[in-house]
Amino acid sequence: MNHAAAVGCLAASTLAVLLLVGCAGHGGPSAPAGPRVASATAGGIEVVVATGAWRGWPSLLPTLVTPVRVRVVNGGGVPLRLDAGLFALALPDGRRLAAAPVDDVRAVVAEPPPTSRPVAGLTLGPLREQSGPGWALSEAVPDPRSDPSQEVSRTWELPSADMVQSALPQGALAPGASASGFLYFEHAPAGTAPVSLTARLVDARSGEPIGVVVVPLAPE
Repeated sequence: MNHAAAVGCLAASTLAVLLLVGCAGHGGPSAPAGPRVASATAGGIEVVVATGAWRGWPSLLPTLVTPVRVRVVNGGGVPLRLDAGLFALALPDGRRLAAAPVDDVRAVVAEPPPTSRPVAGLTLGPLREQSGPGWALSEAVPDPRSDPSQEVSRTWELPSADMVQSALPQGALAPGASASGFLYFEHAPAGTAPVSLTARLVDARSGEPIGVVVVPLAPE
């Protein structure tokens, strides 16, 4: 992907990732280091940021995008608008990488999901016949890692259920309330440091900007 071209249009377009993760069976990634946490406060509103915190499926998501866990604590007097487009990663050269809504994060991976299991009528994993990958109202089928009869070369599309369920909620955050979840950013160019996360604060009722919180992040 051409980062210079992608950065300018990311906020208005889908964050598409055309990488194919290596197939299972070649060994998983090494155990991840613990999350790195930083925070900043402006006008009584605290933003807590954790990098290196992704533990869902796919485990190799950080090789495709940059998942960042964010917690917003509204200690101000007005409801805050929560929207992925209000967050960005600020690079030293002045460029900004906007967060994409989770539904706009598109990729194809060959990392098998966890063993198929029915959850409230839904199945995560390979589906029977030609119904396609991902979540669906379908009977659970064996995981290809434990059943050699299953097609081992198949792929799965993102966003995954883990990504959707873990995403930062969108909407209004009332005074005294907090919300947390992941934001998904395009990768910064290799070796880029330091990076800051910026959060634009907007009154959910009037739409008026009320400030900006800047959280310096530790290098990866």
